[in-house]
Amino acid sequence: MKISKYPVMLLFLAVLNIHCSSGEIDRTGLVKVSERVYAFIAEGAGTAQGLGANSGFVLGDDAVLVIDSRYTPALAGQLLEAVRSVTDLPVKYLVNTHYHPDHTWGNSVFADLGAVIIARPETRQGIEKYAPVYLEYYRKEMPEKYELLVDVRITLPDSVITENTVIDLGGVEVELFYPGPAHTAGDLIVSIGSEKTLFTGGLACNGYHANMGDPGADFDNWIAALDDMEKRAPVRVVPGQGKVCGKGVFAVQKKYLLDLIEIGRSAIREEKIFSEYLPDVVIPDSEEYRQKNMIAFNIQAVYRRYMFSTVDPDFMLDTSDDFVIQDGGGNAGKGRIKWIRQNEDGYSELELLWKPANVAEVLVQDIYDDVGRHLGKNTGLHMAVLGSKKIMFGDSESNAVFGSWGRKIRSVVATGGIWTWSMMIREGKIYSVRMTTNAMGDEAMEEYNMEILEKAVSTLHFIR
Repeated sequence: MKISKYPVMLLFLAVLNIHCSSGEIDRTGLVKVSERVYAFIAEGAGTAQGLGANSGFVLGDDAVLVIDSRYTPALAGQLLEAVRSVTDLPVKYLVNTHYHPDHTWGNSVFADLGAVIIARPETRQGIEKYAPVYLEYYRKEMPEKYELLVDVRITLPDSVITENTVIDLGGVEVELFYPGPAHTAGDLIVSIGSEKTLFTGGLACNGYHANMGDPGADFDNWIAALDDMEKRAPVRVVPGQGKVCGKGVFAVQKKYLLDLIEIGRSAIREEKIFSEYLPDVVIPDSEEYRQKNMIAFNIQAVYRRYMFSTVDPDFMLDTSDDFVIQDGGGNAGKGRIKWIRQNEDGYSELELLWKPANVAEVLVQDIYDDVGRHLGKNTGLHMAVLGSKKIMFGDSESNAVFGSWGRKIRSVVATGGIWTWSMMIREGKIYSVRMTTNAMGDEAMEEYNMEILEKAVSTLHFIR
């Protein structure tokens, strides 16, 4: 199949070998993987080293194909220098294996050479959607890192592929294949069959914690993709992060995913509070892995993905896509689930708790008592009660109490926002819902956010 070259208008992070295989090449920088294939292995996990993200290139008789452009134009320039140290052939193609910044923010360097940038449509969409947000975040919140990113010129892929594609570079063919949503929604695996070499993008890491937190990730399909790559029996594998190794990396990566998923699901079943539980998390055989900050993202991703299937509550709640599960646990008889929503409108939180109860109806005083118990467990909070009202709790009208809240910092209460608390009884269980929002003092926005929260609660429906 030929590559489409039409322009498309469509709407991060992962060197040490842990049973990867005896095929590891213990080097960073430019690594000759085979006669036609070179890897460029990141020297470290820091921002200046590109967050550990690897790249590489394939030499044909006629042209060069580069795989991933690194984190900054300066790092992309290092990669280009490496190419030029080997060949003067034109860099005709650049493949983005996925949209994460550490693999794509050097795109402009190769675009300026006239290279065709190839990716899945989901990758193009991801760069377009998230790259400006990431850059603005760094500019405002992490200026010391932004200094390294100030020259980034967001450059979108100009050719998207929707089917497995073979590129002939002259004397060597490169296959791009799509395993379906896995590490991200738009992963591409790069195979050079004649050289028995695979570039995995973010699907496999060697001595790094994988990034499981992407919104487009599909863990089941990720595991299936690892199995498929292993069946291809490559001699050499260039992982997204870490040193070049053999196909043993796929079994290691699969075990990591399965172990972490089970650790997270066990915590959900035991109703462990995410923030309190996180410091105790130990993932077998990964004690020396780099980028330990990914553990929190990965456990959080398991909570989001498996909360409902693990807890198996008797209700559903129809929230908008920008509400994500942050915490929770338990079972159908007793448990809790917390959603958060954070965007330009501020921060909102919705937590639904349930447990057995003998009472027949809920009075406003019961809600006051529940609020008091909550404050007793969270001594750093201040919650002022301003009144009571009725809200729709599913298809029933329920008593609710509302007020303002803030965090206690020493003896001062910082501005927080507004809150609403409601409870209801159904079939021997009491359901309690806590809604809070903070729009940094914008009262109109906080009232708007509360309307969204209460509308979400009104969509609750019981499924058994």
